[in-house]
Amino acid sequence: MNALRHLKQAHFIGTVGGIGRLKPMPGTWGSFIALFPAWMIHTQFGHIALLTAAMSVFILGWWACSIY
Repeated sequence: MNALRHLKQAHFIGTVGGIGRLKPMPGTWGSFIALFPAWMIHTQFGHIALLTAAMSVFILGWWACSIY
């Protein structure tokens, strides 16, 4: 049961809540949605916060890819 929960979490993270599976151009939609939070982080907190957030999301995505 725990493995199924991890798979669901990995799917949610890997597809940005399912947005990354929208047709057409599935990966493009996920990238487009990521622009708004990235812009908000950059304007509110600066370059270092954006870099930290990007690294955190990268690590989280790496985990999701290893499960999914």
